[in-house]
Amino acid sequence: MKTPLKVLGIIFSVIATIELVALAVFWLIFAPIAPYEAKLVFTLVLGIQSVVFGSIGFGFLAHIRRRNAIREDLIAGGYYETAQVVETERVYNVQINGRRPYRVICRTQRDGVLHEYRSEMLSADPGLVPGDDVRVYLDRRDDKRYYVDVESAAPTIIRH
Repeated sequence: MKTPLKVLGIIFSVIATIELVALAVFWLIFAPIAPYEAKLVFTLVLGIQSVVFGSIGFGFLAHIRRRNAIREDLIAGGYYETAQVVETERVYNVQINGRRPYRVICRTQRDGVLHEYRSEMLSADPGLVPGDDVRVYLDRRDDKRYYVDVESAAPTIIRH
C-alpha cells in the first residue's frame, strides 16, 4: 500500500535525481563553452535544489522504512496483548486527499492499570466496533513502541 509520504518521497527523490542528471549533462556538454558566471549560477541553483529535494524525499522514504522495520520487529518478537476496541475515531486535524483518516482506539488492563493504544491512521473505516478484540504488539523494553494490528482484526469490507 502506498502512503502519501511514500508517494511524496518518491516524487521528491526523482526530482532530485533529474536535477543531478541535468547538472552532470550541463558540465559534460555546456561547461566548456559557458561563461564562468553561468556555470556558477547554474551549478548553485541545481545543486542546492537537488540537495533540498533529495533530503526531503529520502527523509520521507527513510521514515517509512524505519516505521515498517519497527512494525516487523514488534511482530517478529511475538509479544502481544489482546485489547478491546473502545472506538473508531475520525482524525479531524489531518486531511489526506481531502478526506479525514480514521484511527482505532483500544484498551487493555495489565497489573490493575488501564493502557490505551491508538492505531496508525487509516484511509477508510476498518469496520471495527466497540468490544472487538485486536492484537497490540508491544516492545518488552519500551512501552512507547507498539503496533495495533487492525488489518488482521478487521472484517472484509467490499466497497462499491
